[in-house]
Amino acid sequence: MNIPTRLSTLLIVALLIVLHDCRADTASTPDGKGTHLELGFGIAGAHFPDYPGASRYWNILLPLPYVSLQSPHLEANRDRVRSKLLHGDNWSLDVDFSGSVPVSSSRDPERNGMPDLGWIAQVGPILNYRLWRDDTTGYRLDLALPVRAAASANGLSLHHRGWVAQPALKLMRLWGSGDRHYHADVTLSRVYATNDYFNYIYGVAPEYAGLDRPAYQAGSGSGAYRLELGFGWRQGDMRWGGFVQYTDLSEAGFRDSPLVSQRHQVSFGFAVAWVFRHIDR
Repeated sequence: MNIPTRLSTLLIVALLIVLHDCRADTASTPDGKGTHLELGFGIAGAHFPDYPGASRYWNILLPLPYVSLQSPHLEANRDRVRSKLLHGDNWSLDVDFSGSVPVSSSRDPERNGMPDLGWIAQVGPILNYRLWRDDTTGYRLDLALPVRAAASANGLSLHHRGWVAQPALKLMRLWGSGDRHYHADVTLSRVYATNDYFNYIYGVAPEYAGLDRPAYQAGSGSGAYRLELGFGWRQGDMRWGGFVQYTDLSEAGFRDSPLVSQRHQVSFGFAVAWVFRHIDR
């Protein structure tokens, strides 16, 4: 990975960390209608593996722009960018976007001599259903059912990499008073994908096999369990946010791949930002 690509990768990862919304999902503006955009500047840090199961980690600390968007049709936050299509009292059908950064195989001893992993973008529908909500305490429990098509990018070339589903249960709480607002959540999810997706990351073609790295072909099925704790705090024009994520690959269908060095991993990140511009429409 060359220096410009590496810097852009780190910047995008840091930007995803800092985009953490501390408002209720229905409160895009103070009256719950219209669009609210915040622009600012801050600093973010993160510790995460090159890919789930990798032995090498990124450790970053970067200044970066801060952007938070809430509107009736589009939402951008720490987790993803989402387009809102249909909704009812307790459910919504949206378009979900996700992805992962490129990986240079020279960084990871497990992948040394193999082709690099390109950017992986994912897009598809997601059904969100509110299982429970208590307006008095600010607690709510949501079920998310996304199905996304995956594609890898190498320069201007795109290659379809199968399908990914990641059902999740999310317990969250929002509270605060005055200009202080807090957000905390716990999310439990599991990844399922087709063999095209898993094989792109964890497969070893015969031409790249050796004594320490046997040939391996991943199949369709289950992937990682993920447990994530997230939090956010906003007061005036200041924003604080962070997360801790535990990933368990011990029951993943590809756990025996020679490219999996760690079956239990912890990632974390934090961000602090100052908002200098508010735009309401």
